[in-house]
Amino acid sequence: MHTDRTYALADLLPPHIVDGLGEYSLHVPEWAFLPDAWNFTLYQGLRNARLENSDVLEVGCGTGITLLLLHAYFAGIRLTYADIVPQCTELAQANLQENRQENGHRALHGSWNLLRFLGNGIAPEIGPQDAVVACIPQVAVTEAQLQEWGRWIPDWRAHYYDPGDFPDASFNNRGLGLNEELLRQAREILPRGGRIILNLAHRPGPEHIIAMFRTYGFTAVQALSTSMIRQHASTSLRPFMALEDAGAPDFVFYEDETGHRPISAHAAERRRLAKEPIYHKLSAFQAKLS
Repeated sequence: MHTDRTYALADLLPPHIVDGLGEYSLHVPEWAFLPDAWNFTLYQGLRNARLENSDVLEVGCGTGITLLLLHAYFAGIRLTYADIVPQCTELAQANLQENRQENGHRALHGSWNLLRFLGNGIAPEIGPQDAVVACIPQVAVTEAQLQEWGRWIPDWRAHYYDPGDFPDASFNNRGLGLNEELLRQAREILPRGGRIILNLAHRPGPEHIIAMFRTYGFTAVQALSTSMIRQHASTSLRPFMALEDAGAPDFVFYEDETGHRPISAHAAERRRLAKEPIYHKLSAFQAKLS
């Protein structure tokens, strides 16, 4: 747990992410996430994305750190942003204002589940976008399962998604149902050739990730950046094991940081409980709507 404080962006991020960007600050309350290796992979990918003079929507804006980086990376970018937690959108807007970067950008206040407004009244119109960016949960688990396993926390939807929310999703058995639904909804606001950039673990298998994009008409799938990530030692892999037990193909973890020894979720959980390291790959994937 970190304390409520304001950080220099250069103190939170590796040099290759912030080189040449100037001085930025980020206020992070104790309830918000600090960036980690997952985020660093996304930020490096975005830096390679060539989004100058584009309208870009970020789904799940959090503290606003991604917005600050996008503003710094790309001249003429116009940002729209929302989050399922209304306080996050307010925080992101405040961080943009504190850095005097709010002009030309638009906050969608209230609670948003992907591109759907959950509040009362008429939803603000998102409008056409050139690109959509997101780093959203990729672990399918019900609230009842979390309670049964003793893993329930009040902000569980910041870490997991309930597959029951998307019963028709074809990729729930790979933990990708929430990202799949975003692909489906993004078609409503993207033109042909419009881009979506998703930060996705390779745990489901890259072939399933590419198939998910193609199912919704997104092609030219490429990894803008890729990292090997160490699985957090305190994170149970039981949701992945449950999917394997239900008949899904094995998920892909590794015993080694080089990625030469793949193992299933069951084998990975045994290593985790034995306090042995586990790894998986992560990429910022970009695809274009055909």
